[in-house]
Amino acid sequence: MHKTKMLFLIIPIIAILGGCDKAPAPAMQSDYSSMDFDDLKNSFDLLQGVKLEVSGFGLLIGNAFVISKEMSSWTSIYVDTESLSGNERKLIAEKCSDRKNRCNITIYGTIERVNKKNKLVANKIKL
Repeated sequence: MHKTKMLFLIIPIIAILGGCDKAPAPAMQSDYSSMDFDDLKNSFDLLQGVKLEVSGFGLLIGNAFVISKEMSSWTSIYVDTESLSGNERKLIAEKCSDRKNRCNITIYGTIERVNKKNKLVANKIKL
């Protein structure tokens, strides 16, 4: 096989395999619109399908993960974590289970409509 043709076959394979366990590149995260917690909370039902980035304090309670604006606030947003990798869910379990000391987290996700309700579905996280 010709060397040029071989390179065209190998480069895409390296690109696919090289990024398997790495955090997303900043370019990927720039697809998400940064949003203030209060703005998200107030406009939640209007944002279906929007890719957004929101930061807050996370708390895992059983299987439910919520974020709030302040460490001691009970005003929160439920975050669906099923789309996250096993490593990301494990990290949430390790870092965000303490009710007295919630974790500082950024969620990269999409507002999706499920069972007639909108919810924040996490695609990636940053702790």
